[in-house]
Amino acid sequence: MPTAVVPRYRRILTALVATLLVIALFEGTVRLLDLPHLPSALMIGAIAAGYLWGLDGGLGSALMILAYAALVWQVPGGDFAYTRDDAIRLSILAFAVPGAAALVGFLRKLSADRLRAMEEEIQQRRTSEQALRLSEERFRAVADTTADGIITIGEGGRILYWNPAAYRMFGYQADEGLGQSLEILVPEQYRDSYRKGLVQYAASGSSPTAGMTKEYLARRKDGSLFPMELTLSTWQASGGVFFTGILRDISARKTAEAEREALAHFRSRILQHSLDVICTADKDGRFTMVSAACETMWGYAPEELQGRQYLEFVHPDDREATAAVAGNIVGGQPIFDFENRYIGKDGRVVPVMWSAQWSDEDQLLYAVARDMTERKRAEEERARTRQFIDTLKGLLSVCAWCNRIRREDGAWEKLECYVEKHSEAQFSHAMCPDCLARHYPDPD
Repeated sequence: MPTAVVPRYRRILTALVATLLVIALFEGTVRLLDLPHLPSALMIGAIAAGYLWGLDGGLGSALMILAYAALVWQVPGGDFAYTRDDAIRLSILAFAVPGAAALVGFLRKLSADRLRAMEEEIQQRRTSEQALRLSEERFRAVADTTADGIITIGEGGRILYWNPAAYRMFGYQADEGLGQSLEILVPEQYRDSYRKGLVQYAASGSSPTAGMTKEYLARRKDGSLFPMELTLSTWQASGGVFFTGILRDISARKTAEAEREALAHFRSRILQHSLDVICTADKDGRFTMVSAACETMWGYAPEELQGRQYLEFVHPDDREATAAVAGNIVGGQPIFDFENRYIGKDGRVVPVMWSAQWSDEDQLLYAVARDMTERKRAEEERARTRQFIDTLKGLLSVCAWCNRIRREDGAWEKLECYVEKHSEAQFSHAMCPDCLARHYPDPD
């Protein structure tokens, strides 16, 4: 049996028992007082039982009174000589009086139910108000401490709320902007667009930027402009439409982006115009980035070298030493003047001097290569000049007749040829003034 039905049956049974007890009590009183009107006792018992146990008790009381009336009416020779009319009146009372009692009990129960419903409604309202108050307190606690600005405006575009970060962002005090148009925060050149946006929303009921994050230029109280990031949302309450925006001053970010762009441009210009080759390689010895100078130095375009191992381009006689030095660099020993030879695209041998260092953070080898061709040529010339000077320091034999000079190996060579071989000097044939006067005298 369902649990909700059991208490009802229990209340009916309790009402029946109580009605029997009340009837017995008052009938005994009537007998003792020799009162001939039993309906008084029945009436009092029905009212009491019906009032105490409500509708179920009232119906139980009516049933018990009917049963008792039938009993005393049908038992002949009883102490009370009830006539048929007495029984009818008693039956009417049995229905009317308990019915009234039941109605009273029902109204009482209905009032109790209404009172209970009102109490529950009041409690729910209190709970809702408390939840709303807590929610508002949490919102203000977050809004007052967040670094982002929060602004709420109504349909007319007037500021209804802004948090400390917002009014400080624009250089206002807390109460200066409240109630004013949001146009005070919009640069003059954008105010027409702002007004058109409000009109468009009023006509369509939707905003194309709602839920999106956009960048705008904003205006401070002192008239200065700054870039900001805005995320806009719309919501409805009390029949009105409201806008709430979350704002972030991105001046520092824009400055950092401009600095990064300038630095990237500077690096790009260095990579593009540096006479030395600037490159990076991974741990496996593959080029990951090569500057434009590689085309002048080795004849390869940067994209031809990227992804390939640099040892492929090293002169075979220098590969072992280059690999050993590269291992030391990766192990944490930077180098500043390592020299090897690269084979250019056209097959020519290019002497190169390297400066390189390994980065554990980037897992890359950063290197700069300088073409040493001119330097090597100059060094060779200096060596030849030094050798010539050393030769001139000794005793040189010159033929007195033909002016030939005796070389180190004992052979004789023209003086001008010997000097040209041992220096950068070149000879041209001319005639000195004495020889000119001797061989071509002036006829005058």
